[in-house]
Amino acid sequence: MLVRCEDHLSEKYHHSVTPIGYPNTAAICGRCHKAGKILLNEAEWQAYQTGQRIFSFNTYVMKVCAG
Repeated sequence: MLVRCEDHLSEKYHHSVTPIGYPNTAAICGRCHKAGKILLNEAEWQAYQTGQRIFSFNTYVMKVCAG
């Protein structure tokens, strides 16, 4: 899972979901200072489709909640 703005999308993480409160969110792009969306890989996207809404970064430094 990554958080990126529309200008800094990822080739590995193809699925985009909005964090709670977007665009007034604490989820900020990892490359700049704009509000970011949650980018999910395929496995995370499948979990989202089945109702999971809380996702961890790969380093487990924090979690974000998708709306």
